[in-house]
Amino acid sequence: MLGTARTPKTDALTQHSRLVQGLLHGDAFDHPAFARELIETHISSLVLAGEFVYKLRKPLRLDFLDFSTPELRRVDCEEELRLNRRTAAAFYLNVVPVLGPIARPRIGSTDSLTPNSPPPLDWALRMRRFDNALLLDRLARKGALEPQHIDALARRLAAFHAALPPSPPEYGQPAGLFAWMRNNLDYLSAHPLAQQHGVRITALAAWTQREYERLAPLLAQRREQGWVRECHGDLHLGNIVLVGGEPLPFDCIEFNAELRHIDVMSEVAFTFMDLLRHGLPRLAWRFLSAYLEQCGDYAGMAVLTFFAVYRALVRAKVALIRAEQAQANASLAAFENALALAERLTAMPSAAPLLVLTSGVSGSGKSTVAQELVETVGAVRIRSDVERKRLFGLTATERAGAEIYA
Repeated sequence: MLGTARTPKTDALTQHSRLVQGLLHGDAFDHPAFARELIETHISSLVLAGEFVYKLRKPLRLDFLDFSTPELRRVDCEEELRLNRRTAAAFYLNVVPVLGPIARPRIGSTDSLTPNSPPPLDWALRMRRFDNALLLDRLARKGALEPQHIDALARRLAAFHAALPPSPPEYGQPAGLFAWMRNNLDYLSAHPLAQQHGVRITALAAWTQREYERLAPLLAQRREQGWVRECHGDLHLGNIVLVGGEPLPFDCIEFNAELRHIDVMSEVAFTFMDLLRHGLPRLAWRFLSAYLEQCGDYAGMAVLTFFAVYRALVRAKVALIRAEQAQANASLAAFENALALAERLTAMPSAAPLLVLTSGVSGSGKSTVAQELVETVGAVRIRSDVERKRLFGLTATERAGAEIYA
């Protein structure tokens, strides 16, 4: 969600809106219109009908995506299907054509299309519907997001990252990453709705420049070490849902490979930042500590704040795009909150470094006390038994022989 927006053609968006309304209120589906719903994001329209969701791209052309033609939107649907089956295969079903006329659209099938068929009006990704009340952002707002959900998310994300190979060499160059950051800041600086915050955005841009210059060698080193991988790319709480008590990431970035082939710590920083954005610092630190305990990438802490500020500014941009499309005061408030969070993150950590050691016999409460410190002071927990097993190629839960404790 980066880059500088180009003004879309109003008539294309109007046609898209007519098509979506036709799906909502026409006879495209077997079940009645009153049972259908519409969810809009800044780049998509999702029609919820019965047990299925039909996701249509808005006909936009931005610096970070191009959905300006039906064919481009079809290709993007196919890519989204491929990528999201990595983490949520049960939800992602197939790509379907949306057939005309626009006043009475209907959902077709690719098998029914022939060279003589009229071209589809558009394309949609068909997904299985889930309970929106179980989205992690909604649970967070209700105070229903629990520590066990966070622990499960950390385990799932660490396993997902571990299964990914390092990205091809054309991805993850520090200069390319910084270009996206600069584009994002330029968008914020130039947007009419953000003009009153110009001094603050300039300060954040200066901080980003300084941190990039300081961290560029480390970012390059991490890329060489294989930490840049084809990740989810957009792992905020609204893109994670609980299914059977397990958090499943969905709706990854499919429209731009550069925004998906990233340092794994950039992905972790997004979720960490979003927990903070929802006012859940204890769970944010719990998530970070649990993820690091699974993968052992403690060196990644050195770039956490850099990525977290970037991710907060991404959410600020998304809020501005939504405010521009819908002229919603809630979106402007979300922009201001994200901007304020980015500022707070630049001051992290503000306290002097602190190391706390616990010792004691088995079962005396070392891990419990350490976990409480993690969430209270904002820290990460490193368990000697886990690290000893890691040295011998074992996971934290595998049983080990006495020889590793010599």
